[in-house]
Parts: sequence; structure tokens; C-alpha cells
Amino acid sequence: MKIGFLSRWNATCGVSMHAELIGRELLRKGHEVKVFAPYKESANKWWHHRIVKDDEDFVVRCYYELDPKTMDG
Repeated sequence: MKIGFLSRWNATCGVSMHAELIGRELLRKGHEVKVFAPYKESANKWWHHRIVKDDEDFVVRCYYELDPKTMDG
């Protein structure tokens, strides 16, 4: 099965941890997983969402999150 996630990934937050646990288990079971995650420069603006490791080949960083100071996209 092909499965897509729209989520933070490899970051220091609960959303990322939850997505990674599910995504890695699906990969282990043989499914094709693609993760669509926020650009690193966008994600790293939030003090509690720091990217902590390099992305795997199945991660595509393709969108901006809101800026925490202005709440602009």
C-alpha cells in the first residue's frame, strides 16, 4: 500500500514522534511511505520543533509553517 503523511518529521515534538512511530512501523511491514514535511528553515523557527537528524529518502520537505512571531504563512 502507498501511504502519505503530512507531518513534522525528525523533530523534537510529539507530532513528529507520533508520525515517526506509525510511519516506521508501516515501512517495516513493507508499505511504501512518503512524508511531506515543512521546510527545515520554517520548522526550526519554533523553539520546540527543532529538526534533530537528517531526513530519510522518503521525506519531502515541501511547505512552510506559520511564523511563530507574526503567525503569517
